[in-house]
This record gives sequence, C-alpha cells and structure tokens, in this order.
Amino acid sequence: MTRREFFGSSASAVLWGCRRGAGPNDVAAVRAAVEFLESEQQDDGAWRSRTYGLLSGGDSLTALATATLARFDPKAESVERGLTYLDGRRKAGPLGLADPGMPDYPVFTHALAVKACASGGQVRARDLKFLLSRQFTDADGWSEVSAPYGAWGMGAVVHPPPEAGHVDLSMTRHALEALRAGGIPSAAPVMERARVFVERLRHDDGGFHFSTVVPEANKAGRADGAWASYGTAVADGIRSLEALGLPSDASRAWLAAHHRAGVVSGFEDHPDSRWKDGLWFYYAASAAPFLAPAQQEELRADLVRRQRPDGSWANPEKLVKEDDPLIATPLAVEALLGSRTRKERSVDGAALS
Repeated sequence: MTRREFFGSSASAVLWGCRRGAGPNDVAAVRAAVEFLESEQQDDGAWRSRTYGLLSGGDSLTALATATLARFDPKAESVERGLTYLDGRRKAGPLGLADPGMPDYPVFTHALAVKACASGGQVRARDLKFLLSRQFTDADGWSEVSAPYGAWGMGAVVHPPPEAGHVDLSMTRHALEALRAGGIPSAAPVMERARVFVERLRHDDGGFHFSTVVPEANKAGRADGAWASYGTAVADGIRSLEALGLPSDASRAWLAAHHRAGVVSGFEDHPDSRWKDGLWFYYAASAAPFLAPAQQEELRADLVRRQRPDGSWANPEKLVKEDDPLIATPLAVEALLGSRTRKERSVDGAALS
C-alpha cells in the first residue's frame, strides 16, 4: 500500500472509514503520526531517543520507524534514508552492537530491519544470517530438552549452556515473523526448532506465558500452580503460531474473551497495577488483528483519543519505555492498521506479519 493509496483524497479517506467501521479521524491520526515520525528523523537518516540513553545509538529505533513508514510507501525519502543508515551500520558489524557494552536489542533490530526491507522486496541476507545465528540450537550445545531450545534471546552474544541469558516469546515472535518475511518457509528446520519453544509456552486453553528461562519475565505471575496467561504473551503466541503455520483458533478465542478496553488483560488481580497500563501500546499493536470487530472499533477510538497534538503517542507509565514517543507512535500506527479484518488486510496489502 502506498502513501497515496492509503491517504488518498478526502473522499477516499471517508470511504475507507465507512468501509471499515472507522471514522475519518483514524486516517487523520495516521497521517499526523507519519508526519511526526518523519519530522523526528535526523540528518543521517536515523531516529534516536531523547528519553533513553540505551536507545540513543540509533539502530533499533531507526529499524522500528523505517518499518512503520515503509508500510505506506517503501520508496518514500524517509524510508530510503532510514535504510541507507542501516546499510551503513551493517558495514561496521551486526545492527544493535555498535557499543558492545550497551547492546541495542540486536534481535529486535535485525527483525525489524528485515520487515522494513521486505516492504520494498529487498531483504538483506546479512539480517537473516544474524537471526539464524542467534537461535538456541544443538550447534551451540542446547538439546531439545533445554528450556531455551528453539528460541531467541536479546542476541548480543551466542550463549552456550548452561546460562541462556534473557529469552522470551516476544523476541522469538519477531524473529519468526522476520524469517517468514525474508522467505523462510514455515517447514524449515529453524521453524521446527522454534516450534518446540513456542509449544512449551502454550496452555491447554489457548493462553500463553512468556518465558521458559526467566521466571520473573512471566509478568502475570502464577495461578493454580502454573504460570498465568496475559494479553501481550497471548498476542505474541498467536503471531508465533501463525509464522509457524500452526492453528491459533484457541488462542484467538482466549484473547477476545479476556480483552479489556484500555488495559492489558491478565493483570486484573495483579499486585503491581503498572503492568496493565505499561504494556498497553505493545498490546494494542500485537493484539489488534485478532480482536472481535467491536473490540477493534473500540481500540481505534481509544487510540485516536490518546493521540497528542503533535501526532505522537506516549504512555504515561514508564515501565517498558513506552513513554518514549518514538516507541509508542509506531506501535499505535500498527494498532490502527492492524484493527482491520483479515480480508481487508489481505486486499490492501497491509498485513502486520
């Protein structure tokens, strides 16, 4: 979908809103967000955080913003400048590792870079090679019975047993989606290994928890002797299942049944109320395509209400850095685009994964 096709004339914007059960304000919100993101691009083509030093290097936020903008127009000047910046960074080594002492989410960054490039049909083989090298496999001493087997971690280094570092479903989901976007089939060995990890996190009722390796990463805690499911983990689980070519009906049903407007489900009785709010933009972006139509409409209206005058979004809760508008704004745009029916996303080419 090009920028012209999405935004079009005022008449087509109204038609888009009527066709989808959304108001023209949705289109205006996305237009303002795109303008905000482009205004934040720096002279060298990068996006850098003004809020967090960890994200000031440029790699991860450039990949995120470029992937979002490429959804509208892969040939836009801002996209080409973002890709040029990332190409220059690759010459120095893997993305996200410019400062070995402060890695900038290497797996996320490479996965988002693949998605950004895939929009224009030119995936960089170096990104795929990096992601393949960071999966926990037999080659690095991890057997199929090992807790992290088949998963991805932060990706700064390759971890041999017994210490796996931080491993979770979010990084695994992004890696899987990127590999599929890069042309890796769901039956490939890398996917078969990943299936082992994803299945370990899936519950009989369709829910998911987040990590087999880091207990505290399972943010909703335990219920009835097992790790509790919660909204972001289930949304990541659905996306992982789809990348693997596996049925996700039970998990979709869990998500729709437990969804609560304006918060992340699964934290209703949690002693730390920050989680239901702090993860909200990530939840909105990840879950939007799998909610019921009425829930999607409600989500779109909520996003429009939360948008700031400059076209950005920011989460008042700082728990997972969503207070940075360069994180919250791309996630909000993905949520607005993702809250479409599967048929509509197939027709207009704007599928999230």
